[in-house]
Amino acid sequence: MEDRQRIAALQREGFSCSQIMVQMALDRQGSENPELVLAVKGLSCGMKVMANCGILTGAACVVPLFDQSNIGTTIFTEFLSWFEENYARKKGGIDCRDLLNGDLANRPARCPNMVAQSWFALAGILDEHGF
Repeated sequence: MEDRQRIAALQREGFSCSQIMVQMALDRQGSENPELVLAVKGLSCGMKVMANCGILTGAACVVPLFDQSNIGTTIFTEFLSWFEENYARKKGGIDCRDLLNGDLANRPARCPNMVAQSWFALAGILDEHGF
């Protein structure tokens, strides 16, 4: 299944932003870890309090799945720069409250595309670093 279709299917199944980032990484590795995917649900909606976006915290969990060396910091820093350029600067920050204008009701209109584009950006960065 193509990544865009897989992300859409996970969204329809009710997976959160952070869960989708982690599940896509596991899919890429050909592994399964339902407990990990369940655990990162706690990162969604800005850790349930509209703090740091679950896409970012999910991505922070993804990087060590591929690389446990110091380059992991570089990979996440590159992703964070991409995210800030594409979303945070336009919305005023990296927290869910900023990205959603303080209203969780904005999730259906904003989050699906942000998750998909963020996964493709992170996957590209992983590719550039040989993962």
